[in-house]
Amino acid sequence: MAKFVPVSFKDTSDRPAPAADHVIATIELPGCIRIRVEVPADSQPKPPRKSDRKFPDHLPRIERIVDLPEDRREGLKLIGYDEIETLEWIRPELRVRVNKYAKYVQPVEKNRVDDEPSIISPERPTGLVAGDRFDRCRSHCLETLLSPAVLPPSSPVAGSDWTPSRSTLANIESSVEFALRPLAERLRPFLKTDACVDCDDTGVVLITPQAIPGLSNHPRPERIGEVLEKAIASGKPSIQANFWGYYASRLPVVAFDFTVSRHRDGPGDVLADYEGTLLGDCWSGLQKIDVRSDSRITFAACWAHARRKIDERRIAFPIQVAKLKSLIRMLYGIEDQIKDLNDAVRLSWRQCLSRHVPGLIDEHLRSETMSSPKVLPKSNLG
Repeated sequence: MAKFVPVSFKDTSDRPAPAADHVIATIELPGCIRIRVEVPADSQPKPPRKSDRKFPDHLPRIERIVDLPEDRREGLKLIGYDEIETLEWIRPELRVRVNKYAKYVQPVEKNRVDDEPSIISPERPTGLVAGDRFDRCRSHCLETLLSPAVLPPSSPVAGSDWTPSRSTLANIESSVEFALRPLAERLRPFLKTDACVDCDDTGVVLITPQAIPGLSNHPRPERIGEVLEKAIASGKPSIQANFWGYYASRLPVVAFDFTVSRHRDGPGDVLADYEGTLLGDCWSGLQKIDVRSDSRITFAACWAHARRKIDERRIAFPIQVAKLKSLIRMLYGIEDQIKDLNDAVRLSWRQCLSRHVPGLIDEHLRSETMSSPKVLPKSNLG
């Protein structure tokens, strides 16, 4: 059984976990190696190869010819078209609109000014993505229905046989940021009207910039400048940053924040004017926010984090962990039954059904099963 459990419940992720002693080394060459290459005098440099900007061939296409006005075409010779493909969103299918921009060249015998272009074509519209590659509806769908890591099977785009790359999603997101920022600034105060807000973070790798960016308009310039300046001075290729998620318990709103380190100034700034219950793990930073809030914020520990930490010890202590998880499961079962009731009725049911469960958990933690020698004080469950 001890060999079967790790094999059955092992992590199936394709990403290998880095070893504890893994070190990223930067190797600097002692000097620049110069290689002399003799190029024949009559050789011509090859023109740069054009990148393939076509969408998949299986998508249907419609052509639209964009031409010059008749008064501007007089005396010009049509030499071809520039084809710009734009992916359109037509629920529930995808199609590619091929815009053929007419290209005209002025006859050689016509006297023209040197400043005038030799090839004349209609003006190209400005899109959210460089090259007008996606229409506005398509950009909205990609922004709202997709994530860089997961394409949900329920997404309308999942069955279209076309998966956007991470760089494409990043390009669209950076292009529509100016339009989404006012919405985010409006939703953050709305989220803090909820009586209970959940807070959690996840670590991300931030590539160290070559120079400190302008932080004059940032609400937390001191911490960012301090961390980046230290990383640049020490030559670190990257630093460990954090994304913070703030989830309203009753409102359908989620707010995100980014910090260059796991200091409490990020949550402290977001929750500066919040009054209510803050739900999170037992990180000391959240507890200090509770202490310094002058009773505006009441910190509550998260049962999901506690259950996950207990579940990580199930291989070494299967009996003790099974008992603790069964008691925590009682709380989850009660919450599932009363989740559709109003606050007053839920409080009444919790006082009646859930209040004694923490007492049972405390009794189990003090029992002989959780004491030495079955559970040593210095073990991962002790």
